[in-house]
Amino acid sequence: GPGDEIIISMWGDVELRNTLKVSNEGTVYLNNVGLVSVNGLKLDELEIKLKKLLSKAYITLEPASGEPSTFLDVSMGKLRPITVFLVGEVFKKGAIKLDSYSTVFTALYNSGGPTAKGSMRNIQVVRDGRVVSTIDIYDYLLTGKKVNDIVLKNNDNILVPPRHNSVKLEGEVNTESIFELRENETLADLMRFSGGVKVTAMLDRFQIERIVPFERRTSDIMHSKEVLEYRLGSSENGKVSVESVKLMDGDIVTIFPISDILINGPDNCYAEIKG
Repeated sequence: GPGDEIIISMWGDVELRNTLKVSNEGTVYLNNVGLVSVNGLKLDELEIKLKKLLSKAYITLEPASGEPSTFLDVSMGKLRPITVFLVGEVFKKGAIKLDSYSTVFTALYNSGGPTAKGSMRNIQVVRDGRVVSTIDIYDYLLTGKKVNDIVLKNNDNILVPPRHNSVKLEGEVNTESIFELRENETLADLMRFSGGVKVTAMLDRFQIERIVPFERRTSDIMHSKEVLEYRLGSSENGKVSVESVKLMDGDIVTIFPISDILINGPDNCYAEIKG
């Protein structure tokens, strides 16, 4: 983009090294070639384009027959800084300066990321008044893939809204924590986020401690919460299938352990299973 520096190096039959600055129009000027539009190109795309154009002036770069005797390398010099603005539930609000190749994850890292009140599932990039990308950090935490991560542009806004649906998970699971759920996500999604249940988990039942919804709540403070129990799931071929139980904001989900049991085995031997 405008303001970036491109370093072009050639060696072999032809030797040169030029540092070119991208103009405000997104072009650079090459001797024996003229003006070349480079705005928006990635570095590998730029090298392919320049090699094709320069080979018309330097035939040994891509000869019609035989091996090339001139070689080309294109690299980046100084990069123009861009300014992006972080708003909402983020540790470092306001404007920050980044390199022009920075992405949403780069900006979040430099700003300290979402606060405990901020959403990790609905981070929005606003450009020219419209949302151009929505980031779900859980995608990255679960798969290592930066889904919908994009290269930022000057004056982009990154909005971290408040989280609206938090569920606490505790008990016989691999990761006890408070998780953020989207509207249509269920207990099965919660288990996936936590890494699944432990082998010591009871599948016959689990418990939800729930705040009674506004429309069902009475003035009696004793009736502001309720405790619900459901079947957690079933096991087949060593894999646990979790029920798709709908969860609500503020739920506390408890996965119980199996109890200590004494099993009467053959020859009056006893085996102890510890929960």
